[in-house]
Amino acid sequence: MTSSFNDGNEREEVETLPSLMPPYRFCMVDNGIYRGAYPTLPNFRFLSRLQLKTIISLIPEPITEDLRAFSEMASINVIYIPMERAIPLTDAQPGLSLALEVRELKLSLRHLR
Repeated sequence: MTSSFNDGNEREEVETLPSLMPPYRFCMVDNGIYRGAYPTLPNFRFLSRLQLKTIISLIPEPITEDLRAFSEMASINVIYIPMERAIPLTDAQPGLSLALEVRELKLSLRHLR
């Protein structure tokens, strides 16, 4: 991506990088454990900088092809646990337990839409 500016005398093209955009409601839960909404294409550049090892997906639909391709390219393991929207916390137990029990994970990104 390029942008140009004019300093009054000449026009110069400047290379600009796309912005880093975290997933909606993204935050650190604990050291190396994060949470956030379902990641989309604009979020992948941000996520790639975290050197993630695993993403845990807690949504009703299977993961998207975009996320599948990104995770394969970045060597990120994706664990999909089907969950309905607006679930009680007790129903999220499988995903939460998995995130807490597996200590070698660099990332556990849990997302509910």
